[in-house]
Amino acid sequence: MRAELARHRIDGLTPQQAIFLLSLEGRPQRLVEVVRAQRIVASNATYLVKGLVQTGFLERYPDPDDRRTAIVAPTPKAQAATALLQAALAPAPTALPQVKAAAGAARLLETVCSADEPPAAEPAPPPEPPRRQVVPPRISLAPPARVLGTRTR
Repeated sequence: MRAELARHRIDGLTPQQAIFLLSLEGRPQRLVEVVRAQRIVASNATYLVKGLVQTGFLERYPDPDDRRTAIVAPTPKAQAATALLQAALAPAPTALPQVKAAAGAARLLETVCSADEPPAAEPAPPPEPPRRQVVPPRISLAPPARVLGTRTR
């Protein structure tokens, strides 16, 4: 991601900030909703937003319905940066069918080549572990020599 940022000359944007901007999807959102969607710690989000506001990528203002939270909105600078990032990170549309076709051809070739070979012998099953001999407990039917709790004279 750092290489993409440097290649497109998006200065002042860290990879974490770029991911945060991409998650906004180009529209204003409540900061709480972004934190939940990204599953990040609120203090980390506050730090990211602070940096993005200072560099001019975001605007932050209080939520009119709930003063405890804030709304973050991407600026035109952020929208241009996210458009560049989305274009750079998107796979080439013509490459994917070619990759799938090559993978399919490789599977087909492997199937055809393996059909000419005789089937491999099945491996022998592993030997069973030795069984333990069960020894019954020794039980004596004779009365005990002395019963506890009684006195003998």
